[in-house]
Amino acid sequence: MKVFIFLLFIPFSAGAKIFKCELNIARPGQTVKASEARKFVKKINFDTSSKQGKVISLGGVSVYLWNKNYLIYLKYEEKARNLSFTSSYFPARDSFSLEVKPNYSFTCSSRGGVKKAVTSDKINPNDSLDKYTQGLWVRTNKELKFVYYQRNVVDRMRPIIFQDGNLYTADSERDVEGNWCIFNIQVKLDENTYISSGTKLRVESFNILSNNPTHNVYAYTFVDIAGGRKRSETSRYAPFSLECKIKKSTIFTLNLFSKITGDRLSLYITKD
Repeated sequence: MKVFIFLLFIPFSAGAKIFKCELNIARPGQTVKASEARKFVKKINFDTSSKQGKVISLGGVSVYLWNKNYLIYLKYEEKARNLSFTSSYFPARDSFSLEVKPNYSFTCSSRGGVKKAVTSDKINPNDSLDKYTQGLWVRTNKELKFVYYQRNVVDRMRPIIFQDGNLYTADSERDVEGNWCIFNIQVKLDENTYISSGTKLRVESFNILSNNPTHNVYAYTFVDIAGGRKRSETSRYAPFSLECKIKKSTIFTLNLFSKITGDRLSLYITKD
């Protein structure tokens, strides 16, 4: 039997401590009487600061939750199909959930207050960058060279990869398990492309992707997808995205961003 597992990842915010979790084994569209609800739905609360794990079991399905190394770990077990898997989540997120076909679902939602959006016009270099989502810009502090002849690229996309202040191409050997950022542009000429120092690029959207078991991806996009427009486009290139892959045990700050890029890029807020 082929089993499809769908994990739903939802953007998170800091400050969450208590999650209200629910295991539901009712079939889609099934009508359940109130007197029989306990046979199909079970709930628990999970404290991310607790040193003790929790388990919720129902109808041959068990879900285990525990805290370890700054992460929430979840283990799913199903006896009938001898199915078992483990995943992890960043505890600062607002919610997380999973669905196991054909009809099992498990959801957790934070009961803590939702973090307020930052309205400051300046980024604190020691703050976690996940709280800054609006009015973002990226500025180049040094000229950047995007090498045209790279093997591990798609179509006309060309990247520069930053790590520990050094620059790499898509073909370079580097520490893929460390913290690093990749800046992608779409080139228009069959030659090396340069972005001059002082170039300002408007961030159209910001997302945090946390489906990797060891790293979070902080994704800054320069393309207005809804409007179908490429912001800051020139006759030679169109900026596409800046993505930073950061260990889940590490707080991604402006200071860390500067260290990774060798201060070649700046991230800032402006009302322009």
